[in-house]
Amino acid sequence: GQALLGDPKNMEARWLWFSVKSDLDQKAEAELAIIDLLEDYPEHAHFMASYGELMFECRRLEKARALVDESLRLDGRLHLGRRLDALLAMVDGDHARATEQISAMVRDDPDSITSALTLIQQLVDKGRHGDALMLCQELLHHNPTNQLLLSLIVSLRMQSHWLALPLRPLQGS
Repeated sequence: GQALLGDPKNMEARWLWFSVKSDLDQKAEAELAIIDLLEDYPEHAHFMASYGELMFECRRLEKARALVDESLRLDGRLHLGRRLDALLAMVDGDHARATEQISAMVRDDPDSITSALTLIQQLVDKGRHGDALMLCQELLHHNPTNQLLLSLIVSLRMQSHWLALPLRPLQGS
């Protein structure tokens, strides 16, 4: 707050203000802060993606999608924009787009595998073991020495094997 009083147009101070409001779950104030930033920096892809992330957290998915799309138009390689694009694609049921985006992220930046693992866990939580397995296999293709991915693939294959499925639906009533 003090830095803003000294220079209300200081970009770093305004970004920090947005971040603090967002972290404190003060979404309305965070939204006002990021809108204010975007008025002065409308071509700033990270600010645009951050606004999209805020809208995603507020469950305003259409607005989040529009903001993420705009951030990717401004910078197609922006990690935050790509991650949010993959999350929104998963919410929309477009697992091919999510997988494509995550694969591209990991291909361009092997350190982004953490984001990919988060999405894999979300797929598993939704019972979409096949999609999670497909994403793991794609990631392993780009990271052939990653033991964690190899272990995940083995685990997912075991979970999705027909012997692991419950027999109750096959037994009838």
